Amino acid sequence: MIILDYNQVVLSNIFAFQADLIRNAKQEKIEDSISIIRHAVLSSIKFYKKKYGREYGEIVIAADGRNYWRKEVFEYYKAGRAKARDKSDLDWKFVFDTLASIRDDLEKYFPYKVLHIERCEADDIIATLTKWTQSNGYVQQGLMEEPQQVLIVSSDKDFKHITTS
Repeated sequence: MIILDYNQVVLSNIFAFQADLIRNAKQEKIEDSISIIRHAVLSSIKFYKKKYGREYGEIVIAADGRNYWRKEVFEYYKAGRAKARDKSDLDWKFVFDTLASIRDDLEKYFPYKVLHIERCEADDIIATLTKWTQSNGYVQQGLMEEPQQVLIVSSDKDFKHITTS
């Protein structure tokens, strides 16, 4: 199973197109920006499926929900990111709304399993899914029907490579 941390993977690719997105916003070329973001998302997923699919199997997309539960526990959780976004020239509301729309399309029209749970981050989904697959071996009902190796694809440093036997 290849678990993609949707926001981390896609946002890291979107930064490569940041200048184009800012220029399009100034010229009110909304559809061009949507196309760029959609291209970044689909190309990333295709790349990881092609590179790792034979060894690890199907893609599962773990997407961040909104209003993370951690913000209730830790008042300043990710507060620095909001300040950085405020200083940025990117229209972050547009970017996140577009990512949500593409995520919904992935779930509806593509052969990928998409896990999106309100109040949870992709990290929560990834950790739970990985732990469950390691503890249960064979999945009788649900996402997969045979034992799976797990590959986590994320630019997040919260995960590290662990090999289990």
